[in-house]
Amino acid sequence: MLLDLYWQDVFHQPARFEETPHGAGIVTSECILEAVNLLAGQDLVYAFELRPGDRLSVAVSASEHVDLMLCTFANYERWLDSTEQVGEIEAIEAMESATALEYVFQSPSDDEIVLVISSPISGTQVLVEAHHA
Repeated sequence: MLLDLYWQDVFHQPARFEETPHGAGIVTSECILEAVNLLAGQDLVYAFELRPGDRLSVAVSASEHVDLMLCTFANYERWLDSTEQVGEIEAIEAMESATALEYVFQSPSDDEIVLVISSPISGTQVLVEAHHA
């Protein structure tokens, strides 16, 4: 099931996220459909709680090039705890400088999966659609 929380509530770090405006959209236990304007250097983060065999379908499109990454919550947390956050996150799937991504992930175990989207350009419009089944 999807966590019934906005990413801002789960991953509140004022220095990194406070300036990113809330977008328009729908976030339920079954899907996410959200449009957001990202500021340069800011991350958009979504967390999904999956059981063995669950499928997560993610589609992202952006007006400018963005970096996209799907990783476990544990790997994301390790990266956040690193002193300078300059290292790579061990990812399930990663794309740099993309304007679109469609990806289906089938969970082999109970796990929390995190989708991270970042942009080097202010005002990047991002549309995120995710379905959990």
